[in-house]
Amino acid sequence: MAACSGMRHYRHRANYIDFRFGTVGHPELSRLRSGFFRADRSIDPSILSKISNLSIAIWFMDDGYRIHNTVGISTNNFLAPALKQLQGLFKSLGIETSLQKDKQGKRLYILSSSYRSFNNLVKPYVKQVQCMAYKLPNPVETTRKLPGNWDEDIVQSSQ
Repeated sequence: MAACSGMRHYRHRANYIDFRFGTVGHPELSRLRSGFFRADRSIDPSILSKISNLSIAIWFMDDGYRIHNTVGISTNNFLAPALKQLQGLFKSLGIETSLQKDKQGKRLYILSSSYRSFNNLVKPYVKQVQCMAYKLPNPVETTRKLPGNWDEDIVQSSQ
């Protein structure tokens, strides 16, 4: 059953619509879930080894969000063993992450220093679904002066 309510977002002082819905449990879904997670709530290694760049891109388009100049993925219902495995998976792809806690659980945060690698991984797939492009921050370019007598600028680009 879906519910729709008008909410006021006080940080930006704008109105937005909030959609919430629930699903009905089904024994077949429970069986599928048990194929993904082991008794200790970690992810079955045979499943973890099948996670591809496309899998990560789809997951990001579903549960991902933009935060400043990087992104995160909502992982609220994952427990510590699975989160550790997911962090290891991202690290093996050259992407450093941290966990951020919110009132619903923990989120997987892509460190700003790894955003370029993450962007390169998912962008080819996100570009194919134009309505999801808003989730990827635009590349950021900054200029700063070197200390001392240096006259040259350092330009750092995450393009």
